[in-house]
Amino acid sequence: MGDHGNFAYGGVQRSYSFGFFHADMIPNELAAALCPNMACEQVMFQNNPDSDGDIVLGSLARLAATGTGFILQPGEWSGWIPVNNLNLIAHLDAADSTLNYMLIRSSA
Repeated sequence: MGDHGNFAYGGVQRSYSFGFFHADMIPNELAAALCPNMACEQVMFQNNPDSDGDIVLGSLARLAATGTGFILQPGEWSGWIPVNNLNLIAHLDAADSTLNYMLIRSSA
């Protein structure tokens, strides 16, 4: 059959190396709040496995108005999200939930 490459990148297989990696947790917020101001190229979120409830990710306006967005149940990961700043994403947490994240970018 042959190798057709990675279709996510136009059928061309690519390899990436980023010069900066950071992982941390975001304090619990019971009202919609923006993630910290931190430059990045890609970010991945996790609702901590020890959390007691769901965490919802989305835009600040949508979360504040409706509480709806991308839901992470305890232990779930988002996958990598290409975005240039962590603060473009808002979160709404259940009580006693912890939002973990990892981010990468080209340089410190």
